[in-house]
Amino acid sequence: MKLKYILFGVAGVLWINGACAADAVSGRADQDAIAAVSDEWVRAFRARDVDGLLSLYTADARVMSQGKPGLRGKQEIKGLFTELLGGETLPAINFEIEEIGLMGDFAWASVLAAIVGTDADSSVPYLSRTFIIYRRDRDGWKIFRDIDHATPDAKRVPLPML
Repeated sequence: MKLKYILFGVAGVLWINGACAADAVSGRADQDAIAAVSDEWVRAFRARDVDGLLSLYTADARVMSQGKPGLRGKQEIKGLFTELLGGETLPAINFEIEEIGLMGDFAWASVLAAIVGTDADSSVPYLSRTFIIYRRDRDGWKIFRDIDHATPDAKRVPLPML
């Protein structure tokens, strides 16, 4: 009788460990997919690809940037990127993902960024921390909320060259 309980206990531990290992693999794949969205965002930004940037956002996305009114939906977000990327000088960006967290069909990332070329004086860097909330939909992970603010600790990210 004791053997039955011991076997049952061992089977339970193995099942739990297997489930945790599967969750860890799944979690790693989701974190990699979210990091890929960040990489694609930077690629599209550097290429002035406004449509490519918009494809990374949910239809009901919101962008909240320092010193600007909050934006709702892709049409308002498009206006921001069109203005930001439409000048003579293409802003340059470097970034570093600090951390990624998962919460079911939502995830978040904290990102440090160094951007130059967004100001009339293109040599003045904008150092920011961005907090991004992602939502998983049928097409994968998309940006649901994008919130940034200036922060001096982003100076550890190398300044990009214009």
